[in-house]
Amino acid sequence: MKPALCVILYILSSISVLAQDTTFCVSIHKDKQPEKLVAAYDSIYTPLGSIKLPDSVSIGTAWYQNFRPAFLEHVKNANIEWDTTTSVWIDLCCSPSGKIERVLYAARNLTDPNRELKFTKAIELFAKAYTFPISTQQRFSQCGSFKFMPEKK
Repeated sequence: MKPALCVILYILSSISVLAQDTTFCVSIHKDKQPEKLVAAYDSIYTPLGSIKLPDSVSIGTAWYQNFRPAFLEHVKNANIEWDTTTSVWIDLCCSPSGKIERVLYAARNLTDPNRELKFTKAIELFAKAYTFPISTQQRFSQCGSFKFMPEKK
């Protein structure tokens, strides 16, 4: 029984170490097995939709009326020049208080390394200063998609 327990503890600590990487923004679109990477984070950050919240708390309001407009404004002010329509999925990994601890992201058409670096720096700057407007008894995650279009000249 003790060897099995040691193996289980080793696996759990490995997942925890993976998810607590020092990188704030974690790209999953470059990973060969993005589902496993997301599953590792989901083992630490429970998806917000799976948590029983009081009726007065709305995930939709927190995301669409609070986070999304503030995030889009921040990215716009970062002056990132989008040369093609770029779809980005992000997953906020939050402490129980709503403080963002990590951001997972996947992007379609974000092929320029300099643009991606500028984008991840914008995410990090915003997320480290922003608190998601929901608090729970446990760590949680909340995800959504964004589309960035080239400026028409």
